[in-house]
Amino acid sequence: MVDNHDTCKLLISSQDIPSIRIRLKATPSIFLGSQAEHVAKDIKLVVERRLEDIKDTFGLRNSEDLFDQLEKTILNRAEGMFLWVHVVLEILETSSSVKDLKQNIHTLPKSLKEA
Repeated sequence: MVDNHDTCKLLISSQDIPSIRIRLKATPSIFLGSQAEHVAKDIKLVVERRLEDIKDTFGLRNSEDLFDQLEKTILNRAEGMFLWVHVVLEILETSSSVKDLKQNIHTLPKSLKEA
C-alpha cells in the first residue's frame, strides 16, 4: 500500500527571539549566530554607501562629523536588522531639505517597532 501524503515544508527565518524560540523548540532548527559578524560588516557597507549618497544629494560633503556620528548611531542601533537600517535610511533619503534631514537625524526611530 502506497501512502500519498502531500508534504509541506516551511522555512522560518528570524532573529533569536525567546518567544519565537519557545514556540519552535520542537522543530529542527539551524542557528546562524556565527554569521552575526558578517551581517554587521554588510550592514556597515550599506550604511556607508547610502550615507555618502545622502551627503552628495544634500551637498553636505563638509559635514563629516555629523555623518560620522550618524553612522555610529545607525550601526549601534541596527542589532543585525537590515530592515531597520533600510527604514532609517529611507527616512533620511526622502528628507525634503537639509533642515528636514537634520531634524530627521535627531528623531530616528530607536527600534523597528518605532519605525
